Amino acid sequence: MRPRVQLVLLLLVFAALAAYAQERILSYDTEITVSADGSMTVHESIKVHAEGRKIVHGIHRDFPTDYVDKIGIRKHVPFDIVAIRRDNVDEQYHTSSANNGVRVYIGSRFGNVPPGDHTYELVYRTDRQIGFYDDRDELYWNVIPTDSEFPIEHASARVRLPGAIPHRRVETYGYTGPQGYTGRDFTARFEDDVYIFETTRPLDAHEGMTIVCWWDKGFMTPPSDEQKRDWFMEDNRGIVFAVGGLILVLLYQLIAWMQVGRDPKAGTIVIQYMPPEEISAAGMRELVKMNFDNKVFAASVVSMASKKYLTINKDALDAFTLTKNSEPKAFNALSPEEKLVATRLFARGSSVLLTQVNRDVIVEAMKALKQSLATRMEKIYFVRNSGYLAPSIVLSILTLVIAVFTSSSELKPVALFMTVWLSFWSLGVAALSMNAINLWKAALKGGKGSALKAGGALFMTLFALPFLAGEGFGIFMLSKSTSLIVVGVLGALIASNFVFHELLKAPTHMGRALLDKVEGFKQFLAATDGDQIKSAPVNWNLDTFNRFLPYAIALDVEEVWAGKFSQAVTAASAAASASSASYSPIFAGAALGSGFASSLGDSLSGAISSASVAPGSSSGSGGGGSSGGGGGGGGVGGW
Repeated sequence: MRPRVQLVLLLLVFAALAAYAQERILSYDTEITVSADGSMTVHESIKVHAEGRKIVHGIHRDFPTDYVDKIGIRKHVPFDIVAIRRDNVDEQYHTSSANNGVRVYIGSRFGNVPPGDHTYELVYRTDRQIGFYDDRDELYWNVIPTDSEFPIEHASARVRLPGAIPHRRVETYGYTGPQGYTGRDFTARFEDDVYIFETTRPLDAHEGMTIVCWWDKGFMTPPSDEQKRDWFMEDNRGIVFAVGGLILVLLYQLIAWMQVGRDPKAGTIVIQYMPPEEISAAGMRELVKMNFDNKVFAASVVSMASKKYLTINKDALDAFTLTKNSEPKAFNALSPEEKLVATRLFARGSSVLLTQVNRDVIVEAMKALKQSLATRMEKIYFVRNSGYLAPSIVLSILTLVIAVFTSSSELKPVALFMTVWLSFWSLGVAALSMNAINLWKAALKGGKGSALKAGGALFMTLFALPFLAGEGFGIFMLSKSTSLIVVGVLGALIASNFVFHELLKAPTHMGRALLDKVEGFKQFLAATDGDQIKSAPVNWNLDTFNRFLPYAIALDVEEVWAGKFSQAVTAASAAASASSASYSPIFAGAALGSGFASSLGDSLSGAISSASVAPGSSSGSGGGGSSGGGGGGGGVGGW
């Protein structure tokens, strides 16, 4: 024989020996017995060839027991081991958690499997595997799991259905191949009251076989509605506690609001042509909002300007400067809280630039105003009822903690961390988003500096995007570790507590009567009907405009109010420029013009907001299935 031919034959022999030495599953045979109540007993016989590579102590078998749908509803199926044997002898085993189920390690930790062929038998019971549909009952079962590490030379399945089901009422189907494939490399037949499925080719590693049997309804007993409810409650305790806790929180909030938060009924609204004497512009804002914000302070500053105590200057770069006038009598015209603000603002000099350089001065003035208004108005004109918010927050926190700890997820620490982290992170994201929205609103109004404002809005938007991405990541992780329903409950609890905090505020009876007057005055300020405006018993001059502008700012109608005086303001501005005289001490420089006046409230309150924040603490800008798609499955590997 020629040397070349001898070499070829020798290589073929070595290749055959190598193929034989490969660890693999020689046969994978399954017997499934379905009971009339839907429970199943499964007997798996797995014959392997071991070489001490992956199969050292034995094999492991994964069995999925937990299924989760798209919104996080969980379904748990039982898995109870009856017997485990190797080569017809009881074998040691232990279990551990695996991905979405149980991993069974067959073999001893302290012993190795001899090389060669071995047959492992696994007998177990399971339930909740039969699909009870409107038009049929169905077994959809992964006989050969697609997660198996070894190639399989031959596989078969024998399915025994309850005797009451006639053969002519049963249909069979199946799939082979990797996860999601719809191959047909199998045969199916009915023989001796058993449905037999067999592969027609070897299966590579990670290829599986899924079988389907379905039959007419009426031959098996489906679970009752009560049983389904019990299963749902058991499988989804976290969701049940989350939804139940949300209902409890909302119920508490409703009861508390009905007891203390309901506003007294409004009276008859009569148009008022003068502001109520008992309240200042800043106090009017405080009463309407039942809260202190930057526009309260802005209304106070503009009111002081309208009383000729100070002048507001806005330069071409949108920077505000407040300058105290030299008239000593103007101080006496201020309201009590305005006098406190004046004292704090001009403690260091006769002018204040509204930037972070003067943050401490501005903050002190705002604190003085806030405290003064709270003393004069709270309990008299409105109540906050803040004490009722604490139980709501405590109940919300308990709801989320219990929901996480009672969930079936293996990722409880992740879920708990994400719950706490999202609760605080969401507040920051909301603040950034609102800041970006407000900047875009200001930019879209147009006027001087609109391009610069648009640039700032774009910068803030880009700055907020990573934080929004972090919010999305947190929501994704929380949904994976719990469910989308728990994520929704978290969002609902945060939102409801914000809303509840606002709804708890309520005017007193005195406050309600004063609010009726304020509403009547607002109707006058916001009137747009020409005849109604002409018939109003007021002098339509610049003095009236200046005097009522702080109230218009307080009530968010400054744009409408300024529009009534646009011609007069423009004419006065032109006259002042021509004669080098100031028509009014309320505005100066770039402040002249109705366009400035109509946007004064928002722009001034924005400047106050920026100036009162510490530097660096915020930014400046039927055939429908597939292989592996059924119940059961898991995987086979060595250990």
